[in-house]
Amino acid sequence: MGKNISIDYTLLAIVGILILFGILMIATISAPLSLEKFGNTWYYLFHQIFLGLLPAILLGILFFKLSLSVLKKYAVALLSLNLVALILVFVPKIGLSIGGAYRWISLGPISFQPSEFLKISFL
Repeated sequence: MGKNISIDYTLLAIVGILILFGILMIATISAPLSLEKFGNTWYYLFHQIFLGLLPAILLGILFFKLSLSVLKKYAVALLSLNLVALILVFVPKIGLSIGGAYRWISLGPISFQPSEFLKISFL
């Protein structure tokens, strides 16, 4: 794309350390419950890596490669899509209630909070 990109390696290292710390916490805390419920000590860890970390890394690389002008071009559409997702939280069978609050959208094996994507859209 011909753009001059400088990478902040300090920030990248800090993010990497936080990710590794999070993976370590998931592995140690969820192992007994995972073994009890699924017969596999690493079920929750693999679930978080394959359905959380890998998609996040791929999306991060995609957005890193996109130029800012492309992101600005679709900013209004992304914001509108996120606002619709916030409304979908209240639609039965799409919105998921956890602890009595409807904040999640469930799409098969994946559940997410639209408010997290809205934060990115505002940036």
